Amino acid sequence: MTCNQKSALTTVSTAVQTVTANGFVNFPTNNLLTGVSIKHPAGSTSVNLIQGLYLVTLNADVTPAAAGDMGLQLVRNGVAVPEFFKTASGSVREFLPTLRRLSLPFLLSLLGQHSPAPSIFLVCA
Repeated sequence: MTCNQKSALTTVSTAVQTVTANGFVNFPTNNLLTGVSIKHPAGSTSVNLIQGLYLVTLNADVTPAAAGDMGLQLVRNGVAVPEFFKTASGSVREFLPTLRRLSLPFLLSLLGQHSPAPSIFLVCA
């Protein structure tokens, strides 16, 4: 009997990160990394994928440094993926920034694509 294990990655950052606009979000801990289709060295800002169909789910608690919109953007091989953008309006009251939770579930299709292996990044927008 052959067991076919699917690739999976669960990576987290539990520590507070200060990310500037257009800066990459770092994921220092891999809680789960299986299979051969996903590559992510712990502590890296990029995830490398081979062709396939991926379910990507992101949950982020974001605190703005200033009033206005804040968001998270998926970037693939240096190009923003427009359908994978999540934004929220934030406000900063005196000494008490407003925490916002951003959730971004989506399907990422890399079917029929070959080398180079796509890299995806999460950018603070």
